[in-house]
Amino acid sequence: MALEAEEEIMDQKKYFEDTCKPKCVRPLRSYQECVKRVKDDDSGHKHCTGQYFDFWACVDTCKTMITQKGWWRSWSHSLLRHPDVESSSPSHPNY
Repeated sequence: MALEAEEEIMDQKKYFEDTCKPKCVRPLRSYQECVKRVKDDDSGHKHCTGQYFDFWACVDTCKTMITQKGWWRSWSHSLLRHPDVESSSPSHPNY
């Protein structure tokens, strides 16, 4: 299936990251505060690796939750429309 010239390809990774970053303000602020504290360290021993990874772990968790939620909805709706599945099928408790 070829894309038409007018169609723009969306970077899903960037979309999910941009969606999730506002939900991870606390770890981002922690990282930014750490960067301010260690910027004048000439020894090279101080770093903010932990805060950096905490921020990206938050973003990754958010992305996972969004994609799993979308996956569950599409999967459960397709099951409910399937003729072999009764309409009284249990649904996921979060929906």
